[in-house]
Amino acid sequence: MNHPIEDCIGNTPLIKLKNVGQNTSILYAKLELMNPSGSMKDRVALNILKKGLKSGKIKEGDTIIESSSGNMGIALAHLCAHYGLKLIVVTDPNSNALNRTIMQNYGADVVEVKEKSEKGGWHGARIDKVKSLLSKNSDMYWTNQYENHLNPEAHINTMNEILNALDGNLDYMFVSASSCGTLMGCHQAIKASGSKTQLVVIDAEGSILFDRPTGNKVIPGHGSSNQSILLDSNAADLVLLAKGEECVEGCHRLLREQGIMAGGSSGGAYYAATKFIAQQDRSVTCAMIICDRGERYFETIYNPNWQEDKFGSVINN
Repeated sequence: MNHPIEDCIGNTPLIKLKNVGQNTSILYAKLELMNPSGSMKDRVALNILKKGLKSGKIKEGDTIIESSSGNMGIALAHLCAHYGLKLIVVTDPNSNALNRTIMQNYGADVVEVKEKSEKGGWHGARIDKVKSLLSKNSDMYWTNQYENHLNPEAHINTMNEILNALDGNLDYMFVSASSCGTLMGCHQAIKASGSKTQLVVIDAEGSILFDRPTGNKVIPGHGSSNQSILLDSNAADLVLLAKGEECVEGCHRLLREQGIMAGGSSGGAYYAATKFIAQQDRSVTCAMIICDRGERYFETIYNPNWQEDKFGSVINN
């Protein structure tokens, strides 16, 4: 049987987590970490590259370029190797060495910016570098996860898979915010289905996505220091804020309580969802997304020295 690697992306398991509250509430987890390159960004990378190749905007042998500190770069590197495409990933010093190594082993050229942008921080500096490289080579194709409508489009399927598995019986869907592709895709699917599911968004402390003051964002891949073009803030029924230490605590609880090693945004979602469920006076059915694998965060979230440096104590409870 001949099944291309694309067939392994999506249709990830939806599992029922245990002991999430004192009542009979249920919390399901969509295991996006089981995509081939280890994160939900496989869906986005596949949607953008496949449609680009089909339309002729991308041709075999072309160079793809993207700004990423981790998962999107890895997902693109994995699929560019499959499609015979070259890839440049622009990162910054907050990108950990393991992520860079994974991208490079897939064949990507990793370019690191050295100085923050005065207005846009590290994110802005990466975008400026992408634009600079594009101006010198018109044959490059920018996937632009932060503004590309194919990003949220990819996650319509993510949400539909959850709704279909639960026959639409879902009270609350918990989604962490970053590029806002997942958030907006889930919103579009819920709206189209006619479901009464409420969308609960977990944003990071220090993120400006929902008109909060900008600050020092410490969890990789959670929140944003730049406003998202993709975001319609009305898509969120409720916005919860997760502190960095709460995300780390959520990661360690996920590992201890559920046997799942996940990244920081997933820890934030787990922390927020279980706290929310405990506050309800009725039984509710909820779902969340496990966005990526935790092994990529050994240098940060699972590193006691990093925790001590960021929070002044070790968080492993």
